[in-house]
Amino acid sequence: MTVSKSILIAAAIAALTSSLPSQAMDNGSDDRSIDVSIKDYNLTKIEDAKLVMAKIERAAYRACRFSNQRESLRMRLDREACQDAAVQSAVVSIGAPILTGLLEADAKS
Repeated sequence: MTVSKSILIAAAIAALTSSLPSQAMDNGSDDRSIDVSIKDYNLTKIEDAKLVMAKIERAAYRACRFSNQRESLRMRLDREACQDAAVQSAVVSIGAPILTGLLEADAKS
């Protein structure tokens, strides 16, 4: 199964903003998204699925990063929750069994 599309990593940050200092949301927007191309990957191959998962995780980190400044513990926990939700949403939207298996294996570890 070669998927010839891009996925959108969308970080729903609005739910997290109540615990963040106002200067942390410097772009004035509560939603961030990053387009991730997966068009050259065959998601029936574990090697390609691992590469796509790494791309998704990097994009989720960038989408959920609140600022370039040092993070407080609360901000780090919020970022990690945002990342987890963004990765899960992206994997579900792709619907590739091997990719879903990687996500489930990561959740168990």
